[in-house]
Amino acid sequence: MLIDWMTLSTDASVLDPRTVKKITGKQDKIMRISPEGEIKWVIPCRRNVRSDSHQITVRIGSNLDIQGSPARTKGTRDNIFGEANPVNAFLDMVRFLSDTLEVPIPYDPTCWKIRRMDVTGNFDLESLANVRQALNYLRHVEGGRYQVKTEVETVYWSKSSRLRSGKAYAKGPHMRYLIKKGHADLTPDQLSLVDRLLRLEMILRGQFWRERAARRWYEWSSEQLCEQFEGYFGQFVGKVEIVEVDKLLDELIKVAPTEGLAKAAYRTWLLIQSHGMEGAREFMAKRTWHLHKRLLQQCGVSWADFHHRALVPFRRKTIVLSDPVRSWEDLIARSQSTTVKPPEKIKPKLRLVQGKAMEVECVLCKVQFSGQEPGLNRCPQCGSHLHVRVISGVDLNVEYQKEG
Repeated sequence: MLIDWMTLSTDASVLDPRTVKKITGKQDKIMRISPEGEIKWVIPCRRNVRSDSHQITVRIGSNLDIQGSPARTKGTRDNIFGEANPVNAFLDMVRFLSDTLEVPIPYDPTCWKIRRMDVTGNFDLESLANVRQALNYLRHVEGGRYQVKTEVETVYWSKSSRLRSGKAYAKGPHMRYLIKKGHADLTPDQLSLVDRLLRLEMILRGQFWRERAARRWYEWSSEQLCEQFEGYFGQFVGKVEIVEVDKLLDELIKVAPTEGLAKAAYRTWLLIQSHGMEGAREFMAKRTWHLHKRLLQQCGVSWADFHHRALVPFRRKTIVLSDPVRSWEDLIARSQSTTVKPPEKIKPKLRLVQGKAMEVECVLCKVQFSGQEPGLNRCPQCGSHLHVRVISGVDLNVEYQKEG
């Protein structure tokens, strides 16, 4: 959980005169002038205070207004993880502005009023496909009077509310957009990890802090903010479960000799789901059908699944609001715990008997072994005897058989 955005203001009368002079001297102004030449009003523009390509904005008039992402003030090139305590996040912003502008800015949080705070959480769904599936569910989830709006890979709840609103989106595509704009910098390995993340964002606006908040903003702890976050999103995602649809493809990649063959077998499975087993069989050659069927059976698809068009019972994943990803280290540890390692190639122990020896290889699981003829050998790992190819023949008066 982290605070991704804060907008705060304080009375300019509490500021040191040097601070007011230095900030006003470097900010643009917007002026309204009547046809007679009379100046109706003058308002200052926000000044961007940049840290690399990230920015905090500051504006001074009757009030000093500051806004931006606290996570971006610490020199990082992303805002994926950061501070979850409101006071600590505020102090990060003030220190950054004081050091950058070289002027004193009040550090006392009681002098500041808050107009907006964005509280976000990252949730590991193990793949971008799972994240997009979760977003498809959330597009049809409403909670009471909350209005749902969708844009590409983002779902909004009560987007224009002055009280409180929510947002869910895929963090991976969002980071790629920021990198393209020059506002972020991640390595390819980090991007592949971020693709696993569903980002939920709760925006607490001015009306909430004036009318609904049980305590002042600087009295909130990170735990209390988390409770507010879970209470808000619990009505939308508390019972959302996603079927990990990419697990069948992962299993096929493990047992197939090539990724292309695994994807072809997966397409056959989708064809079975839409047209039934007999209908799918008519669309392909007999040899291809048996090859794909054998691969699917090795992944746990039964005859009942083929005939009844049933979904393979892979495990479901629930979005647990109380268990967000809290750091890069946490995300790396979760990715390592869910990464499926390919099976090691094994070569069975053999003994000599009379006959001709021939080195062969199973095209399904790539195990190499020895026997008489490729059509008569059975793979010691997957049991296949139809899909074995010759590697080399040895003109010996012996043959190899598996011991035991």
